[in-house]
Amino acid sequence: MNNHTKSIFALVMLAIILLGCAKPPSNNDAPKATQAPQSSQATPVSQVAPTPDNRVFNGLTFSGKIVNKQTNEWMNNRLVLLFLKSKEIARSVTSTGKLNVAFAGTVKYINGEMGVIDGLFTLRIPNTYELSMGNLGINPSQLSMVSAYDGDRSDWMKRDVIANWMDPFYEGDIRDFFIPSKNVKYTVVSLMGPVSDLPAEIQKPNSTEWRDGNRLVAVNPANANATPQPQSLQDGTVKIRDVKESITPFDPIRFPLNNCGGSANLVQRYTKTYIHQVIDETKVKLGVEIQPLTWLKVVAQVESRTGVEQNQVTTFDTTLTVAPGKKANYTIVRNQIWESGIADVPNGNNTISVAYRVLKREDYQVSAPDIQSCP
Repeated sequence: MNNHTKSIFALVMLAIILLGCAKPPSNNDAPKATQAPQSSQATPVSQVAPTPDNRVFNGLTFSGKIVNKQTNEWMNNRLVLLFLKSKEIARSVTSTGKLNVAFAGTVKYINGEMGVIDGLFTLRIPNTYELSMGNLGINPSQLSMVSAYDGDRSDWMKRDVIANWMDPFYEGDIRDFFIPSKNVKYTVVSLMGPVSDLPAEIQKPNSTEWRDGNRLVAVNPANANATPQPQSLQDGTVKIRDVKESITPFDPIRFPLNNCGGSANLVQRYTKTYIHQVIDETKVKLGVEIQPLTWLKVVAQVESRTGVEQNQVTTFDTTLTVAPGKKANYTIVRNQIWESGIADVPNGNNTISVAYRVLKREDYQVSAPDIQSCP
């Protein structure tokens, strides 16, 4: 091989070596595709639909604190009732205690860490309608209902509940909890005055009903779940005659109030709860038994005439006040107003005459205070 040929061969080999060492084009060197611009903002949380809490809870717990509206005292020994479809389903007597009901998954109590207080009541019932926070049919905040853990329920397996806290719940108040999804209403009723002063007829569990959303009626606990009598018993055939009204007086009640050392008004509350009764005087005086249907017709006619229901519960309530640095004497006079008469009830070709007596109302006359200076 001559020198010229050697030079050409060397150049060819050098070219081959250079081509083998050349860097291949990278992806970065390739033409880039145009991408659609992406938003830098995340979807707002408020626009994300919350997951409904559809857990079926073990029970419902209604709780609260009974307060005297005039004096702001937290009242013990007060009866609180819970009704569903007019039937009494729970009752509680207020006392000194601590509510052991916390928000679900926390150690924070639903009554704001109040600890031991006076006037506490709790009404615990099973979750008959299998309610969850997601199927109430209404925003839970409108009912002040929360998912909670009720540590005072005896069965620890059934402590997950829907609960609420009512504060203040004034003595004598009424509160409804309507559940649209089930078309049912729970009603909480607070009675005024010490439970020991209430009529004996309503002292036992299941001895009351809440009728038409406006009146409390005493019932026999043994018949609490019985089917109500039809209202059509008042058919206009019963005639009332020989009507008389009488007054039964009671001894005056005196209240001496001493506020000599006080710096604000001294307020004392007086309440009296009584029951309207329609009494069969034919049975009482003559010992004659009237057929139940006949007596029910008499009662229906008397109720229509007087505007009160058999065994309806009524409460009289007043407050007595004396200024600071003064003494005062109040007197309350109580009278019962009774109506008596004869009810004629058609019975085929005959007429049955039934003597009755009904407590129409109780009247209370509160005297003007006899104000006296302090020594």
